[in-house]
Amino acid sequence: MWWGDGWGAMTWGWMALMHIVWGVLIVGGMAALLLWALGHLFRPWRGGGEDRALEILRERYARGEISREEYEERRKVLKG
Repeated sequence: MWWGDGWGAMTWGWMALMHIVWGVLIVGGMAALLLWALGHLFRPWRGGGEDRALEILRERYARGEISREEYEERRKVLKG
């Protein structure tokens, strides 16, 4: 004969454990999402300007807008 509602102590233990696991996953996922968003939000201030300048310089050289000598000279200036 079943006593109570049929839920044993073991079932309540597993349910409690699953609530903890889901809570950790949800909070961890939200924290990871927040860190990712903040990382992308503040990306322009991480010194990426030099890389962009070199990229533009390469594009101008590839289009033939500047000579090889001018490209090398400006690349040296940008690299420091």
